[in-house]
Formats: sequence, C-alpha cells, structure tokens
Amino acid sequence: MVHMQNESHNVPASIVERLFRSFTDLESAIRGARETLKHKEDVPSHVFERLDSYDQIIARQRGLARDLEDHIAGGDMMEISRHVMIINSLSGMIIDDAKQILSSLSSLEANVYADEGRDDSHAEFMKKIC
Repeated sequence: MVHMQNESHNVPASIVERLFRSFTDLESAIRGARETLKHKEDVPSHVFERLDSYDQIIARQRGLARDLEDHIAGGDMMEISRHVMIINSLSGMIIDDAKQILSSLSSLEANVYADEGRDDSHAEFMKKIC
C-alpha cells in the first residue's frame, strides 16, 4: 500500500467539499430535467427510469466520496486515485447517458414536428428542455 506524507501532499478538504457540492448541483439539474420532462408530451417512461437511476449513481458517488475522505486522511494514494477514477467514471456514465436521452428526445421531437408539417431545429428543442 502506497502512503503519502500528510504534511507534504495534503489534499485540501475543499476539494472533497466541492465534490459534494457538485453532487448536489447534479441532483438539482436532474430534478429540473425531470420536472421539465413531466410537462412534455410523449416522453417515454424509460426516460424517467433512467433519470431515477442517476439518483442511485449519485448516492453511490457520495459513498465513494466519504471513503475518499478517509483515504485522503490516511494518505493512501492508490485508493485516492482509484476512488477518484470511479467517481469520474460514474459521472461520465451519467453525462453520456443524458446526451443519449437528449438526442433520442430531439429525434422524437423532430419527428413530431415533421408529422405536423413544422420545422424546428435541434438547437431550439435543446433550449426548450434545458
């Protein structure tokens, strides 16, 4: 196990605090997206299920961040690195999935507009749901 000297490589607690704030911000964004989508027509139920899964992922990230605090205090660089990688990977997974949802909803919206004889750009749709 690799340890670092707390005096020479002290990772500020503010980094972990910012991490927890980012989780809170992400939860707020997810709540906002959920509320916005509730008022849209024809949003598939699986979209809401996927949004619900984000809540579970963020809960897991919070647990990992608490463990990260312990590893920082103990100076275990291998575990610090591992936890940061896992937290970042989970965030990336949410981002990639959210992009996929937006893309599919954009396609759905474009198809609705085409069926109605209307032309609405992808950018306009993104503004509406974000």
